[in-house]
Amino acid sequence: MEKAILEIFDSLNSFKDGKNNIQPTLLYNEGWMLRLVLKWFNDHKEISHSISMENDSHWFSEALLKPKFNAVEKGDKLAEGYIHADGIYGNFKIGGEGFGDAVITEDCKQFYVIEAKMFSKLTAGVTNSQNYDQAARNVACICNMIPDGKVIDTGFFVIIPESQIENEKTFKEYVNKEHIQKIVEERVNQYKGRDDFKEKEKWYNEIFLPFIEIINIKLLTWEEIIDFIKSNDSEYGSKLEEFYNRCIHYSRYSKILYM
Repeated sequence: MEKAILEIFDSLNSFKDGKNNIQPTLLYNEGWMLRLVLKWFNDHKEISHSISMENDSHWFSEALLKPKFNAVEKGDKLAEGYIHADGIYGNFKIGGEGFGDAVITEDCKQFYVIEAKMFSKLTAGVTNSQNYDQAARNVACICNMIPDGKVIDTGFFVIIPESQIENEKTFKEYVNKEHIQKIVEERVNQYKGRDDFKEKEKWYNEIFLPFIEIINIKLLTWEEIIDFIKSNDSEYGSKLEEFYNRCIHYSRYSKILYM
């Protein structure tokens, strides 16, 4: 088994020779980039940064997050499914109601969700709510996961290439507390006329509004994170930068950088 795994990695690393039979983006993508970043911060918890982890925190990729607006009955026309989080870190366990869903622990002090992008956009909505964008959906989901009244260090970060800040204006628009609050309110108001509207309205007024005031919401760039890691760990940072450059090179949107 170990030999087979090593052969796979050899194949993945032969892209530059033109002999590969595996798509380069299976390895060189935002998902693996984020895992490498989270691993470094997990190994350097003593260093202060936006992504700093508490001593008892850990990280996980591709976790499922339970939404606030889940189905109350079969065929619910306003319902949405679980969110696939690119990365999470903090105090949680995996495997609550299902195999890969995250559940915050009772002694939770920290819980963050990170969305990683590399020349792709945040989704603008879901099937049953066209304006319920990816940022608002994640923040509402985080709020829903935290026990009522519990105050913890929590946040939602989006990491993108530096060039996308100006080239794709929706990132600044969506990763914004005022915008998120407005979109979540609109989502709640979709339930007007239903028996569960009062419950959703109460959650929004008593739970979500105080929560949006304290959650840490930020737009970060891969470049600034790489520079920070390089300044504290030049060897790892340099290797991470090389990996990132390959991600950019193999991205089918890499032409944006050279226009």
